Amino acid sequence: MHVLHVDDDQEDGFLVSSMLSNHGIDVTWTGGFNDAVELVDREAFDAMLVDIRLNGRSGLDLIEEARRRGYEGPCVVLTGFADNSVDAKALEMGAAAFLQKDELTGPLLARAIRYATARREKKGEAIKSRRGDLPLQMALARGLSIRQAAEVAGVSERTIHRRLASASFRAEVEKVWAKLLDTMIERVAGELTD
Repeated sequence: MHVLHVDDDQEDGFLVSSMLSNHGIDVTWTGGFNDAVELVDREAFDAMLVDIRLNGRSGLDLIEEARRRGYEGPCVVLTGFADNSVDAKALEMGAAAFLQKDELTGPLLARAIRYATARREKKGEAIKSRRGDLPLQMALARGLSIRQAAEVAGVSERTIHRRLASASFRAEVEKVWAKLLDTMIERVAGELTD
């Protein structure tokens, strides 16, 4: 699991990285809002840990910007101060959890990330089962490039890369490809017999 940790306090960055690496979680730390945005654009992360305050910027603004750029994973908000109004706002914006830094332990943080990731995956599966992956599967089965498939299916290229990382999704694409091939063979066979 690969997590982006955004916190303007380098000591907190080191501490969180140490806690999570002891639980098998790979952490990329950055201290700046703009650096975090660039990382979200370049890399795929399973989750984000975001400090509520980032050198005069808001961690909630970062979550909003990451979502705008196609990040779909869970976000866990960290804070040095207990504030129920900020907690409620973070959860309203889709944060999976709101944790106080002075209460963090490695097991607690790792569990929060794993649970948030699992909930996000289940939610994603439920949404996909309602609207279906068929347009994306069809686009990929037809041999379209990732960029073309993203345009046709109305999803981000990052989403396609994440979906292709799933063996079950790749198997579904192969089934759609086989069905398309069978349909083409039947059509050609029908034309030959006419």
